[in-house]
Amino acid sequence: MQSTIKFSKEGRYPSELEKARIIPLPKPKPGEYRPISLLPNVSKPIEYMIQLRIREIIENKLPLHQFGCRPGHSTAQALMRLLHYAGTAAGNKQQFGAILYDFTKAYDRVPKHILVRKMTRLKIPAYLIKIVYEWLSDRTFTVAHKGYETVQRKQENGIAQGSSLSVLLWLIFMYDIPLNLKLANTYVDDTIGWAIESEKRHVKGTLRH
Repeated sequence: MQSTIKFSKEGRYPSELEKARIIPLPKPKPGEYRPISLLPNVSKPIEYMIQLRIREIIENKLPLHQFGCRPGHSTAQALMRLLHYAGTAAGNKQQFGAILYDFTKAYDRVPKHILVRKMTRLKIPAYLIKIVYEWLSDRTFTVAHKGYETVQRKQENGIAQGSSLSVLLWLIFMYDIPLNLKLANTYVDDTIGWAIESEKRHVKGTLRH
């Protein structure tokens, strides 16, 4: 059977590869679901190659405190870094405190124009930025549940779920988060910032700041 997927000469990403099928999986709490996004299989190798090209350019530009989905920046290393600072504070009889952040619906809240601006700031070639922008534009999705499927709807904002490219785009979006780099870890969409001071009131003040 001949494929109907066509790449335009203008650099448009094929609309057939910009569709997602959302499967809501029940969570332990009744009435709550975790949406799983299924993307076209044909698109995944293309997305993987795009993220490889971008990663080669920006990997050494991302901050050292940014962990997760990066070579040499694993979960274990993030925990070891946090425990090092907490243990050092305890050994020096100092006070240690931390704030943990979790971004609700993180991928859904990424504005395309800000992401493009940050990619430009990281000196990613224009052709890769264009491909990413086209990949993010005019995306559609349906929701399938209990044998029924909704009509196709347009995804107005955010990054597509379920793609290796999406993870890298989130790291780009988060790379300049305004935290003290020596006293913070970011792990994909989970972030922790801590403070070490001689007194608890000073720890609270630093964390508020």
